[in-house]
Amino acid sequence: MQYVIMTMIGLSLGSFATTCISRLPRKQSLIKPRSFCDSCSRSLGWKELIPLLSYVVLKGRCLKCSAQIPFLYPIVEFLIAILTVVIFIKYGTSIKTPIIILFGLTLLCIVLADMLSRIIPNKLNFTLFITAFVFVWLVSQSGFTDAIVGFFTGLVFTFLPAWFGEHWLDKQIIGGGDIKFTAILGLTFGWEILLVLIWVASVSGLLWVLSRKLIEPKQKITNVPFGAFLGTTALAYILIVDLQ
Repeated sequence: MQYVIMTMIGLSLGSFATTCISRLPRKQSLIKPRSFCDSCSRSLGWKELIPLLSYVVLKGRCLKCSAQIPFLYPIVEFLIAILTVVIFIKYGTSIKTPIIILFGLTLLCIVLADMLSRIIPNKLNFTLFITAFVFVWLVSQSGFTDAIVGFFTGLVFTFLPAWFGEHWLDKQIIGGGDIKFTAILGLTFGWEILLVLIWVASVSGLLWVLSRKLIEPKQKITNVPFGAFLGTTALAYILIVDLQ
């Protein structure tokens, strides 16, 4: 029964996450207007807002205009439901569990927003920043001193390349959202783990670029979503390493 409840909570969180991913990069409100069809702009009824189930029953189409509902929505709902259950299985009913779930949810939103829009919205970074403080206090085994050092390590390792690219190469290498995001992860995990996360994310990003070049040799690849790779690496760390 506990797993059923956590699955339902995860699906509900996933439904909210789809709103964040679709609206925040465009600087739209999460509250107004109500959820609506992107094609006919009609406000959706409650029968169309049941996470995952509505998509299945409606066969992925708007009830009125029959436009295709983005497949991203049920995928995000499903992924966050799985994430919620996995974290619950791993950490149980500990007071740490809701903090880790919220942190993981925000991480996944950042990953998807950066991958789809090449933007890490400030509101997501701010949510992660607030959650990080609680994370350090209740979850992390390192102290606040290590957290502060990690925060500034993240700033240095991203701000310097960004400054070099802007002033010497006349192009953006790392965006402002990536700088804030990396610093927050340093605050959360400490400088040593952050350096490992940056290394793994950098290798992953490089492999992604190389694979894209092999598939489409003539296409010029710009604006690599580093935040998405870094967030995925951090999410994997939470799921693999025991934070108890």
